[in-house]
Amino acid sequence: MHTLAGFRAPQRQVLTPAIAKGAQVSSGFVVMPAGHAAAAHVHDMHDMIVIVLEGNVTTLIGERLENEYRHEPGDSFLIPAGQPHVGINAAPWRCVLVECRSDPYFNEDVTLLPELEAVVQRRAAELRADFAPPEDRRTILDRV
Repeated sequence: MHTLAGFRAPQRQVLTPAIAKGAQVSSGFVVMPAGHAAAAHVHDMHDMIVIVLEGNVTTLIGERLENEYRHEPGDSFLIPAGQPHVGINAAPWRCVLVECRSDPYFNEDVTLLPELEAVVQRRAAELRADFAPPEDRRTILDRV
């Protein structure tokens, strides 16, 4: 298992992948700063399971990012291969996620979708304006 240094990915997120040589899967941490919106993108050939460890994140998914899902610590969800999506952290604190991908190199099959950037920025502004803090800000470890 090789844990690589964190890097800023094309999706505008800091990724810290762990890649197992010869394996057909990879995983890694994603840290989203307060108020951050990633870039809309698609993983062309690989599925991804996301687990929220800390903070809150909203996922927009669909051809025009028309479906919205809100997640909190302990939630997990699937992003199927070929599905346009974006993560938005509307909270005034960071969000930490773990992504488990069927991509053995963690970020090799990303295609950015700049034609959806206006949708991302509009929805991010709306989500930030409407953000209501949860009653508590526990992490997943506090809920176990």
